[in-house]
Amino acid sequence: MSKVEEIVKLIKEKFKIPEERIIKEIKQKLLEFSGLISEEGAAILVARDYGIDVREIKTFTSLSELVGGMRNVNVRAKVIKVFPLKEFTKKNKEKGFLKTFIIADNSDYARLVFWDEQALEAEEMKIKEGMVLKIYNARTKENIFGEIDILIDKNTSIEFDEKDDFLPIDQLAEKFLKSKYKKLEGPLDSLGYYEVVGVISYVFGKNFFFKSCPICGSKVANKEGKYFCDVHGEVNPKNSLYLRLEINTFDSNLRAVAFRDVAEKIVGMNSEELEKIDNLKDFLSKMLIGKVIKVKGRARKNKVLNIFELIINDVEDVDLKSEINELIEKIEIT
Repeated sequence: MSKVEEIVKLIKEKFKIPEERIIKEIKQKLLEFSGLISEEGAAILVARDYGIDVREIKTFTSLSELVGGMRNVNVRAKVIKVFPLKEFTKKNKEKGFLKTFIIADNSDYARLVFWDEQALEAEEMKIKEGMVLKIYNARTKENIFGEIDILIDKNTSIEFDEKDDFLPIDQLAEKFLKSKYKKLEGPLDSLGYYEVVGVISYVFGKNFFFKSCPICGSKVANKEGKYFCDVHGEVNPKNSLYLRLEINTFDSNLRAVAFRDVAEKIVGMNSEELEKIDNLKDFLSKMLIGKVIKVKGRARKNKVLNIFELIINDVEDVDLKSEINELIEKIEIT
């Protein structure tokens, strides 16, 4: 919802004024200032005429518009899945806590992530599935699966909203959690969640590991020989496997990326075993090229290459007989 829409909604609800009248007043302000102000500026002036402090008006970003690296973002969404509180031990031997939720609006879904003190506070809030939350001043991060995490810190505030204008929880769960993957038909040329069956035709790169936080798995920054996670501070990092592949399907070629456990599942070996291998590029190429693979993942735009690529988050066994029969049907149809 835009700021203009928020202003109109607030005036309408507070003063019981028809929406048409408020929009007319905004247009009159535009005419009065002869195009010297924007529609939003005109709406702000109308709000002031009604004695409303526009600083109190907080707009919400839809989940489909979120990208990694945003700060002070406000979202409004419904809780569709609650995960148990997790406890772990940090590098300094202190206890750490993690509380995670899946939230959704009608456009998309995201993970809502609380760490440590905020995780304990979230547990005390008794947030349940089906509740609608207003979240203010959060930040976002793209996780290793190409999905968006909404991170909660001490500057974030959360309110419960009794108004529920979203799809029912079972429909949101069905839309985003259960049947979100569709079989890729043709080239990968749009955002979405896809199931892909194909043959690995190339293994890109020479470096197959990155330093990651042992707690949350995020990539860490090297600062003068010390490694820092933007959530957990200084950590003792671990090497995590990273694969960049070309997959050939019946219709086209696509680029795909896999991290950590998913990458290890594709190879069939763990990172510790692979680190010991000389000339890992040749080893992985011989092992993987020609391998039939069935994966699920989220498409994202690679801004450097200006192409869509698949962030793999699940690998499944391939029923070759079934896939061959489906391929024969495609050939017969075409």
